[in-house]
Amino acid sequence: MKRLLITVFSLFGLLIAGSVPAMAATPLTWNDISNQVQYRNNRPVWASAYASGYYYFTDGQELWSGGQVYRTDGTNVANITYDVRVSGISRVDDIVSDGQSVLFIYGTAIGNGNSYFGIVKYQNGTYTNQTANIRSALNSSEGIVQIAGKDGHWMISTTKGRVLIWHTDTGVNSIPTELVLPSTLKSNLSIKASTYGGLRYCRLSVEDPSCNSTIAPINGNQWLFVASQYSYGYYGTWSPVAAYVYSNGSSFTDISNDVASVVGGSQSSLNSNGNEAVIISGSSIGIVSGTTIRKYPNQALKPSKALWTGAYWLLIDNEKNIHNVYLDGRVESAGKTSDYFVTSASNGRGTILLGGAISNDYQSGPASPLTAKLVRVSNAYQAANYTNVTTGSGGGVFTSNKGPRLTTSGSPSSFTVKSGGTFNYSAEATDYNGVEKIDLYVNEAKVKTCGGATCNFASVYYSNGNVNRAVKFRAVATNRYGYNTGSAVETLVVNGTAISTASSVSSKSVPPAIWTWTIPGYITTLNGTASYHVGAWDNDGIAQVEIMVNGTVRRNCYFSNAQGNVECGLDISSADYTDGSNITLSARAVDANGQSSWSDTRSLLVQNTSYNPRNTTYYGPANIPGWIQTKSDHDSGYTGSQYITFNAEAGDQNGVARIDLLVNAQVVQTCYNATTCSWTGGPYPNSTVTYGATLTDSAGYSLWTGYKTIYRY
Repeated sequence: MKRLLITVFSLFGLLIAGSVPAMAATPLTWNDISNQVQYRNNRPVWASAYASGYYYFTDGQELWSGGQVYRTDGTNVANITYDVRVSGISRVDDIVSDGQSVLFIYGTAIGNGNSYFGIVKYQNGTYTNQTANIRSALNSSEGIVQIAGKDGHWMISTTKGRVLIWHTDTGVNSIPTELVLPSTLKSNLSIKASTYGGLRYCRLSVEDPSCNSTIAPINGNQWLFVASQYSYGYYGTWSPVAAYVYSNGSSFTDISNDVASVVGGSQSSLNSNGNEAVIISGSSIGIVSGTTIRKYPNQALKPSKALWTGAYWLLIDNEKNIHNVYLDGRVESAGKTSDYFVTSASNGRGTILLGGAISNDYQSGPASPLTAKLVRVSNAYQAANYTNVTTGSGGGVFTSNKGPRLTTSGSPSSFTVKSGGTFNYSAEATDYNGVEKIDLYVNEAKVKTCGGATCNFASVYYSNGNVNRAVKFRAVATNRYGYNTGSAVETLVVNGTAISTASSVSSKSVPPAIWTWTIPGYITTLNGTASYHVGAWDNDGIAQVEIMVNGTVRRNCYFSNAQGNVECGLDISSADYTDGSNITLSARAVDANGQSSWSDTRSLLVQNTSYNPRNTTYYGPANIPGWIQTKSDHDSGYTGSQYITFNAEAGDQNGVARIDLLVNAQVVQTCYNATTCSWTGGPYPNSTVTYGATLTDSAGYSLWTGYKTIYRY
């Protein structure tokens, strides 16, 4: 990380404040939450992203040498370094989101033509290494310039001027395919790649003509592609901007002239909130929605990062100036910044996480010594402040009255069913700017989210004996600017005196179903932070879930007899328990009838004591394994014809009973009563090889290294 910091900070020039002077007339609240960063000295907050209710951030340092990766909901933070590390990458250089999942990307800063990278996808508690899938779609010595994602779909631009489309919603093993580009766009990207000797990886808002971002997701199933003006040749030959909107997976619309009228042929930065894109040049701002563009001319702005606050765009340039860009055409100055930030992540609804390093007002870079900084910025505006807003010239309504127009319906339309009968609930919304999503709630528990203007939900409902049961339904529609409209609460009556012919089964005597898991999901030893999760379901609804640690209730989650699956979680830290002790985890779910079910009991060994792999003597407690480390003679890469030697070295005060070496998830060598173990294998025609090792000491305790990944040249 240290080798990158000065170079990349100067490249990005992104200067965002931890606090704003009082002179700045802004509705934003800036809160320093740097205490969520466990290790701050000599490191920044380097990369971040937001997906499915959580922010993810990292310091960009080697994970095997103290680098850290975190997940937070804005209040509570979990250290997920171990999970990312064992998934197969040794550093996180960037984090990219599609709104549902994030990609942890390694190897982004190695230079032009980089084909040495690793990518791990995280979604719903599962880490999957996608490196081989993506690499299989690339040519020899071809790397990644940019990845942009939305709702399970990704666009990947390459160092050879190609664009790949990747659908991860179809399964974890999906392979990217090349997208056929319009000839002008393809030509511009190809010449650009060859001019600069193979493009290098780019984060958004880079002030570098060889590294301009080219892809941004916009409204619906649309993507914006921009290849800005560039020069090449000894005397400089100029090519006009190429800009296209790719719609619904099938067609391109040329908007080059509209974009050129804003940027004059060369954009300084391209940013997106997932629904519209902001293009910034030295004299104008353009906001692209669909195939149209709103122009804010003659601003004389510096290259800027554009951040969506939920109500307006916040621009931060490379001289610490802040500008607010409103939907009604206004652009206003909001003062200058203080701290030095290089990354941001927004939930799209008014909260932004900014990461970087501590700075001073008079500095153009981070202060010394380098100290990580994390800031939460919140928007105080409500949707009512932006009703019926129009443009200064076109007069078009940018948002309807307090959000989309929303209608709901039920089938049966009487909102009455017999016990065991099926009820269908539907919502439909309209908005001038398009509908981003509709959320459906049953008894105030969110049961479904639909992207777009319609949403339907169907379920079987039972009464409680001979008594009628009331089930509450509600819908909330949100437009692409984050403004929403909620429907009235509608009540379904489940008739307890009548049984549907579709089902005569009563659930009253059936206790709830309960299941548990941990993140990471395979741990038996707790060293740091982990989370324990409980899921439950019952036909009559779940009233509450209790989580117990060592037999004591540590958390109660109340669900008001919610239908569908519910989840309750608890973060646990080894720092709260004595080294070498065992802690037990269990849970109880209670349904609407007061019936309960208990989970199985999980046990974790607390291991806080650190070790020094340079010493063969381990000074920790006797009931905790010592240390083990691995290396190979081709960690920097291999060819398809080479053999690889894998090595493990271990130490333990109880004595090393066994070392197991694993290659590509298979045990290839077991060494007994020895502190070293090695094995040679190959050749390996695949694009990656993974390896790791397990120590088992004489007392029966074990320690796993996690997997390392090496890549074929």
